[in-house]
Amino acid sequence: MIMLENRLLNLKRERQNPFWGRTREGLSAVISVKLAEPQFEGQTKSKLGNPEIRNQTDSVVAQAVQLFWKITPLMHER
Repeated sequence: MIMLENRLLNLKRERQNPFWGRTREGLSAVISVKLAEPQFEGQTKSKLGNPEIRNQTDSVVAQAVQLFWKITPLMHER
């Protein structure tokens, strides 16, 4: 998710729109990924530790967010 957050920050800088900061604070997602051998970080196992899966999910989510903003331009121009 760090890569996704960085991409959103870059989009925010490009557009110079204060809405992006408020939106980023409210973004959350639940993603279901099935792995044969999942690795977790921390004792609570709340964060997936497989870097290859994290990179793929970051990429897919970033593309989905960008597509959403292209489809609904009026929402983020307020």
